[in-house]
Amino acid sequence: MALAQPPTPSFSLHERDRRWHLVRTLMESAGIEILVVTGEPDSRYLTQMAFDVGPTIFPLDGAVTALSGEGRVGSAAFHWVDDVRPRGGRWTEAIVARLEELGADRRIVGVVGLDRTPHHPSGDLNYHTFIALREVFSHTRWVGASELMQDARYVKSDEEIRCIEEAARAVDAGLAAAQTHARPGATDREIYGEVVLAVSRAGGDRPSMPLLGVTSLNDPGDLPPEPIGRKLGTGGLCTVDVAAHCRGYQARAIQPIVTEPIPPDWKVAWNAIEEGWEQSQKDLRPGVTLRQIAAESSSSWGGSYTIRRELVGQGLGDDPPLVTVGVTDREIGDRTVQEGNCFMLKLTVEWEEARPQGTRDKGQGTRDKGQGSVPAQTTVVTGDKYRLRRACGQRKRGV
Repeated sequence: MALAQPPTPSFSLHERDRRWHLVRTLMESAGIEILVVTGEPDSRYLTQMAFDVGPTIFPLDGAVTALSGEGRVGSAAFHWVDDVRPRGGRWTEAIVARLEELGADRRIVGVVGLDRTPHHPSGDLNYHTFIALREVFSHTRWVGASELMQDARYVKSDEEIRCIEEAARAVDAGLAAAQTHARPGATDREIYGEVVLAVSRAGGDRPSMPLLGVTSLNDPGDLPPEPIGRKLGTGGLCTVDVAAHCRGYQARAIQPIVTEPIPPDWKVAWNAIEEGWEQSQKDLRPGVTLRQIAAESSSSWGGSYTIRRELVGQGLGDDPPLVTVGVTDREIGDRTVQEGNCFMLKLTVEWEEARPQGTRDKGQGTRDKGQGSVPAQTTVVTGDKYRLRRACGQRKRGV
């Protein structure tokens, strides 16, 4: 008896054919005959599985197989894939069974997760899974295919961008709610609840809050990573980092909200941020290499202020590009900015601030590093430049 499937919206068959043709073209170029996709974002990209997502077995020729724990993956997957199988045991056993049907021994099989990516510098394939596959298919040539899927997902289609835009509208609603409710006397938990409610009411699926914390502008380093019941005071900082989803596609934005009185150095830092946005609009254009962006990721402003720029890919998860602290040129690769790229542009301002005598820094006029004004927004590259899809709320200086 067929399992009842939760109703889930489907992308078009044209979109499926575009993705499958692109991946198979990349496979053919790499000499890969069968692709084993173990991670949820890549598996969902190929099958539309929305729930209980398992590995996907993707041959160069033949039927695509989507594996699931119990088979309740959402109705959209069946619009694309005829062979959706409950695993019936361990994931490895289900993968082996399908590879045996495809005659994988003595063939070239690509495995996503076996090689490195910027998000997973050491790969993310389960070690025991790979050992078991090698034991069963001792004559198979195994090659890493994470980079292949990164290439396939790097440029988003119009259908994908529409999902990210819809998620971005829900993010906007969440940021607007934060600005409305982030008043002196409100607790971080109250603000958190209002943001989640606004995102949900705007139609966003599964909102997530990587960070929502409250602290004083005099001590931004004391910002907690999650609500702890702290009240927002005057001269306070509330940082809201919210992500919303549409059909699994994520849009994310970060908005600092401050309450008056605002210290002069924070006002100057915000001016630096505004100029950073303008400069980014000139720099992030099609054809520019990610390595060049990484090399220019930090710049000085006004003497004692430093602006750091980061790009974090948006989409189904672990999307390229990723240009951030700690990511090497080797991991960034030779990619260039292209029309259809989607990423979160994040600007951070750091500055040196004087500490008076008697503080924890000894001596009058000693310096301590401050950090603040960390807005970020989801962006889409179009034409000869990129356009900002996020306005980071209304970029309020204070409330």
